[in-house]
Order: sequence, then structure tokens, then C-alpha cells
Amino acid sequence: DNRIKIIELSRNYGAAAARWEGMKLSKGELVFTLDADLEEDPSLLLTFYDKIKSNEETDVVFGYLENRKGGIVEKMSGWFFYNLFKILSGIEIIGSPVWARLMRRSYVEALLQHTEQHLFAIGIMKIVGFKQLGLPITKKSKGYTSYSLRKKVSQMLESFISFSDKPLKIISSIGLFISFLSLLFIFYILTSKLFFEEYQSGWSSLIASVFFVGGLNLSAIGIIGLYVGKNFQQSKNRPRAIVKNTFNF
Repeated sequence: DNRIKIIELSRNYGAAAARWEGMKLSKGELVFTLDADLEEDPSLLLTFYDKIKSNEETDVVFGYLENRKGGIVEKMSGWFFYNLFKILSGIEIIGSPVWARLMRRSYVEALLQHTEQHLFAIGIMKIVGFKQLGLPITKKSKGYTSYSLRKKVSQMLESFISFSDKPLKIISSIGLFISFLSLLFIFYILTSKLFFEEYQSGWSSLIASVFFVGGLNLSAIGIIGLYVGKNFQQSKNRPRAIVKNTFNF
């Protein structure tokens, strides 16, 4: 069937990169995306099509979960992630978005203008604007997830670094606050020594202070390193994925 097109990548670049390559090679005025595990019902295409056709101003119709599937840990981690993302980036994401979405060509072209290597697609899909309509859906569960805790933590860090510089501002503010407290403490020591009593210093307080400031410095350097690493990866301008073969294009 010549209507079926297949794209083979040279290796596994991850789901987001594969979807992006599919959108790059798409040609239709409407583009529908759906995860291959079919946890989202393919018949959503009909529902989304009716919605987007009934309102010419709507550019995207997408599904989201009002209640995340899984156990208490998965639900709480999802709630924590999206709320922390909102605090750090100022971007509010409705519910828990899924990849089932029907998009107009103009919206797809806007997405493809984003060429960063580390792509937090849900955030990109939000900030490009356009008129978006979210519909609550239910998602089937296959009983397990291949999305490990390590991958979730990695995505969380990627999303925060890609969309917010607040961690840098927070670290800077903490540094200034500690410096201010240090000045107050120095003033207290000088005042005690000059006017009241001898200040008895101790090794324990000195060592604790050194370790505290040293740990703070390491944390700050680590966060700055994450941002520098992002710029390093982007400066190489490598392709997000490489298409090995296409069929019926």
C-alpha cells in the first residue's frame, strides 16, 4: 500500500527524535502523532479531526490525562515534575499531555524550527503558541513501563535546564544571602571583641563553615556545568537523528 510510509533510523535515537524526523518528512496539511504501543486509542484521530474541522481557528487538538496511570509513586512524581517545571519556567502544562495530537501544517513547521539537541518536546509544543485544544482522554496500561527512573530523572533535568535559568539565579541569591550573613557575623565578632568579651573560636565551627561553603560552591559549579554542557552539545550542531532508509516516499 503506497499510502503507508516507513522511516528507518540508523539507530535508536529515542522516541522524541524519531517523532521529529517523522514530522520533517510529513507533507499533509494535517499531521497526527501516536505512540506505537497503542496505549492511546487510534480512534482518537476521528475525535480530534471532528474538533479541528469544526473550528478553523484551532491549530492543534491533543490529549491529556487528568489522572496519571500507575501507582502512587508514578502519580506523585508526575505531579511534582509538572508543578516544579511551572515554578521554574513559568510555563503551565495542562494535565499530563500525551503524544496523541492532530496538528495543522503551520504548527508543525513552527515546531521544526526548534533545532536544539536536547529536546523537551512537551515544553516546545507549548511555547510555540497557536490555538491549542486539550481533551481529556483515558490511556490503556500494558502493565509495565520501559521508562525507567533514571530516564525520568534525566528528562526532568533536561527540561529544567532547557527552559529555565532560575537555578542559576537561586544559587546567586543564596550566595549573596550567605555573604550578607557572613558580614553580620564578622560585625558580631568585632563588636564582641572590642566592647564586650573575648570571642572564643573553635575548630568544629571553623571546619563546619568550610565544609558548608565548599559544598555550596560545588553545587553552584555543578549547575553552571550543566548549562555549559548544554551549550557545548548545541555548538557541535549534530543532527538529532539520521534517517537510514525511507519506503514509499
